[in-house]
Amino acid sequence: RRFATLNHYALRSLDSYLVKNDRGDVNREHRAFDDTYWRDRNDAAWEDRSIQRYLPALRAEMDRLKALPGIAELHANAVAAHRARGDALLADPAYRAMQAQLREASSYSAAEAQVRAEIGLK
Repeated sequence: RRFATLNHYALRSLDSYLVKNDRGDVNREHRAFDDTYWRDRNDAAWEDRSIQRYLPALRAEMDRLKALPGIAELHANAVAAHRARGDALLADPAYRAMQAQLREASSYSAAEAQVRAEIGLK
């Protein structure tokens, strides 16, 4: 951390995860996204908000970029397309069921759940 901190967030939200699941994995073809992926990355026990100190500079840069010709419209279109895809997926009963399953999924990763079971914790 002396030189750099990498803030990488594999998950933005449950609904964005459903879109990601539908799109597939760009790095490993045919890898299934299941509740293991969700549980491994949706760790509520770890939260680091130190990056928020950069929000004023980030907002200023976003404003500057969106002021470039066509960029604000492209951004708005991309956000709208992402949301529309999520809405379309949730019209499918299978995706609504997946959404419900993930909402109810254990807050422990699969590995943590296994260790907890082995030592007799629920």
